[in-house]
Amino acid sequence: MLLHLGKVPVLVVSTTEAAREVLKTHDPVFSNKPHRKMFDILLYGSEDVASAAYGNYWRAALGRRYSGEGGSKLCTQINEMVELMGTPLLGDYIPWLDWLGRVNGMYGRAERAVKQVDEFFDEVVDEHVSKGGHDDANEDDQNDLVDILLRIQKTNAMGFEIDKTTIKALILDMFGAGTETTSTILEWIMTEILRHPIVMHKLQGEVRNVVRGKHHISEEDLINMHYLMAVIKETFRLHPPVTILAPRESMQNTKVMGYDIAAGTQIASPNCVHQFNWVIPKGDLEDQTMDITETTGLTIHRKYPLIA
Repeated sequence: MLLHLGKVPVLVVSTTEAAREVLKTHDPVFSNKPHRKMFDILLYGSEDVASAAYGNYWRAALGRRYSGEGGSKLCTQINEMVELMGTPLLGDYIPWLDWLGRVNGMYGRAERAVKQVDEFFDEVVDEHVSKGGHDDANEDDQNDLVDILLRIQKTNAMGFEIDKTTIKALILDMFGAGTETTSTILEWIMTEILRHPIVMHKLQGEVRNVVRGKHHISEEDLINMHYLMAVIKETFRLHPPVTILAPRESMQNTKVMGYDIAAGTQIASPNCVHQFNWVIPKGDLEDQTMDITETTGLTIHRKYPLIA
């Protein structure tokens, strides 16, 4: 289905056959990323991996724990950024209305949020530069992501230049992918377990049976927790953290399933076509009255946090 959002043509991919054509058969054509003003503000001019334009750069943990007030503030700001990145801006589709983003305060919110995160990342990078651990390539087991990125920058190992801004953008990608999506799905898993006591009791029984008095659970134990894996997968089906997959844009004219697709067409791939509700023929799902209202953002999390 082809939509026109303002001046931007958007191809909606809603079947597995169409997704295979776009994401596999014609992947090189649709590998570019569309321009987003909010991404430019929040993601260092779209220099991170997730939103960078297709090219050599696109193809191609911080060393200690940050907790307490500083870590909490950082998580709050990243959550704010994720929410803003999931907010559609009229100016992205009707450019002459871009000024509305300034009037309604969206650009201001984004600039304030990224300023605090940027200051934190500056401290992290400067700390690693002064430490100098990135100079020794033989100590990779002691080096962290920032050390490795600094060494790549110094040796030009990628064949193209990366600067401090690029390093901070890559760190931000790691934070976003490693914290926001993980915490979101964990909250949904706990919510669904509490809504379905039968599932909770069965899951508790499996864990106790596999662990059998052990104080720590190993990865080998997890392999034998088949019901736990089913619960996790079902939660992903009902509450995928990202309901619309990362946007793409065609770099040239092409033909998909017999249809002509013009260069510059954006691709919307819904991740929610499988989120139907099925009914158990026999059995009782028990209490399902818990509020599961969702909120908007780049990831879809609970509107009201799950608090024990």
